[in-house]
Amino acid sequence: MNFNRELAALPSNANSLFYVTAGSSRISVSSATLSGSMLLLLLPSQPSVSGAITVSYTPGSIPIRDLAGNTLAAFAGFALTNPNDTTAPVFLTGVANGKKIVLNYDEALRTSPVPAISSYSILSGGKVVSISSVAINGNSVELTLSQSLADGAGVTLTYYPGNSYVADIAGNPAPFISGYSMTASGGSTARLASAVINGNVLSLTYSTPLNTLSSSIPNVSQYTVKANGVTIAVRSVYISGQQVTLSLMSDVQSGQQVLISYTNTGNPLKDTLGQTVETFSNYSVTNQTTGTGVVLPEFLEPDGNGGIRLVNSKAVVTSSGVTLSGKIANKYSIDGDKLYNGFNTIKQGNATQPVLVAQIPETEAGAIVSVNVRSLINAAALVSNGILKVNYGILPSPCRLRPLIIPSSCRAPVTIRTPSNW
Repeated sequence: MNFNRELAALPSNANSLFYVTAGSSRISVSSATLSGSMLLLLLPSQPSVSGAITVSYTPGSIPIRDLAGNTLAAFAGFALTNPNDTTAPVFLTGVANGKKIVLNYDEALRTSPVPAISSYSILSGGKVVSISSVAINGNSVELTLSQSLADGAGVTLTYYPGNSYVADIAGNPAPFISGYSMTASGGSTARLASAVINGNVLSLTYSTPLNTLSSSIPNVSQYTVKANGVTIAVRSVYISGQQVTLSLMSDVQSGQQVLISYTNTGNPLKDTLGQTVETFSNYSVTNQTTGTGVVLPEFLEPDGNGGIRLVNSKAVVTSSGVTLSGKIANKYSIDGDKLYNGFNTIKQGNATQPVLVAQIPETEAGAIVSVNVRSLINAAALVSNGILKVNYGILPSPCRLRPLIIPSSCRAPVTIRTPSNW
């Protein structure tokens, strides 16, 4: 798979973020390797199907990023070239709305040559409806009509393959369509009908079916979700039928007020007619989450000031180190996973302040604190206003995550030494 820019080092579980669909079978990815902007996915065996093969990606807690730290957006059903594909695309459904008719197939179609207008015949109310243009968009053929169809009008469509016929990306021609019947709607764009959240799953239901092409799946950054005023990052976006499902980076709690906003800057959400769905701001979400919240894991405890503190015996490894001045001192290495999960716990609403504290005992004359860079970067993406505070004795030293700029290629830990005369 080739991307438009070079990617950063892959997370260790990168293969589990992808799956391949061959025919009706879902295939896990054995391994993922990276070379610049090219990602190679290895499968357990070569798919033997003679039909379409697609790949889908869902970001995990540690998503794939480019060198600038931008997250790779989720995608589903991205078509791959299958040299063994000898299966013709199957016509699934047709939708008539206003001045458009969209014919949906079960796999991606080639974009050139475009079928001739004369390949299609449309009747409505016993009269011929003329076509002004034909276009291919992913899995669909879009017919633009010279006039709008009346709401509730019966429509009959026939397709006659000509010299420029509909075909999949392997060149297999789509079959003849004879007298397919539809009922036209008035041409209105899909509109948001309801929004419901349960835990970390937020479902948006629209008035009409939505386009599931990868180019019509919004980026996670196009949605803003807030629970009691605190922003919760969106992990992935999935579209099926009339519903958009968002997976959030953390759960909302029972009783929290949840609001969602959407912008079409990026990949605009579209309905099956290719019409862009309107944006919205601070739409109220019905919170169906039950329970009283998440109990702090054993490696965390309240810090007494609204934040949470790492328990040294559970989240920190102590060893001997040498300061810059050559003195022997204890080195406190914060577990990277525990650090990330600490901020994830903050995101779940288990702290009134976005502060994670690492406590150095007052008995130390001086100390070295080691923090993994990758964990800091991922924590910054999770809680944009998060603060990692190193408490030494009674003097706290806050390290705010948001301004932290570290090259993504850097893998070494950050080391903090205190006091300065050490």
